Amino acid sequence: MADRYNEWQLPSNQATYDKILKGSKDHPSGAVAEELIRGLAFKAAAKVEGHPDVQFGANDSAAGFTCLFNQCTKNKSMEEDLYKFYCSLWEEYLREVVAPSTSAPETNQEKLVELSIRYKQFMKLLKVWPGQIFKYLDRFFTPKRNLPTTKLVGYQRFREIIFSGKESGVKDAVLNLIYRDREGEPIDRDQLKTCLLYTSDAADEEDSVDLGGRRIIKKKKK
Repeated sequence: MADRYNEWQLPSNQATYDKILKGSKDHPSGAVAEELIRGLAFKAAAKVEGHPDVQFGANDSAAGFTCLFNQCTKNKSMEEDLYKFYCSLWEEYLREVVAPSTSAPETNQEKLVELSIRYKQFMKLLKVWPGQIFKYLDRFFTPKRNLPTTKLVGYQRFREIIFSGKESGVKDAVLNLIYRDREGEPIDRDQLKTCLLYTSDAADEEDSVDLGGRRIIKKKKK
């Protein structure tokens, strides 16, 4: 995964990056564009995770957005391809980075502490991936196809892979702590409550999360 964080530094990506910022009309191919966007997306992830000496600034978000914009306006069929590519980025990041991190701690309480850290980082990443790099898709693609917004995709993937998926260890940890609490064992209830509130945030308006009989439903907006 460390290589993925450093893809933005590859000479090919740097060359594409410089051309885009200079306003070159020589647009990269779809594969080259995706390579740069992936590199910038994981550079943003490295930034929110606190990797030393990594900065993600206005030029980075502008280069990512412009690269995607150029691809979509040059060929409208790229909108669907890049939407699928965006979904695959969340799959990659959550399965290969976040899930191993939340499953690694030995105790269930430590797993929830790691979940809190990772969820806060996820929220910051939502401001960059959907909010900056991929925002074109929510203006011109997802509404006309009646698809989940890019932000909602992030929430859905986090819920499916981290809250509900076996590989993250989170659901089993929560169920175990709920059981122990019901048996009268001392646990950190505040930490557990925080985790359950996270599941509420990650539930979309038409669904809910069921953990150990405690069902959390996010109210629909009127």
